[in-house]
Amino acid sequence: PDGVGVGVGWQNRPDLGHAYDAWVRVFEADGRVRWERTYDSPAHAYDYLHQVVAAPDGRILVAGYQDRPDLGHDTDAWVRAYAPSGDVLWDLTEDSPAHKGDIAWALALDPAGNLYVAGSEQRPDLGQFENVFLSKYVPVSSTTAR
Repeated sequence: PDGVGVGVGWQNRPDLGHAYDAWVRVFEADGRVRWERTYDSPAHAYDYLHQVVAAPDGRILVAGYQDRPDLGHDTDAWVRAYAPSGDVLWDLTEDSPAHKGDIAWALALDPAGNLYVAGSEQRPDLGQFENVFLSKYVPVSSTTAR
């Protein structure tokens, strides 16, 4: 959106019993913080954000991964949508059949509002190391995608 800056990354939070928490901060045009959010997956492990897209309607879309040993997974590719207010609208996660390192690296929105997620998945179950994936999600509304 006009006049807004967004930063994503992670915070090391051993003080909370967490490893790394995903982090998003949205700024006003004058540099003041509009809102800030962190996310710690249930495993309290390594949750990272690498990419951000600001949608024309003010939503903030972020991508990265959640470390999920609590599910028997390595990392799951992860995308989250925030409302302009900072409220969570939805989450998408992808876990390949090998349950290894899956990461969402890039996001794009087309004029129709379709979301494209590019990432990588480790597939030792296929005798392969790392493959690239590209997924398309169709907007159901501003609060859901599939």
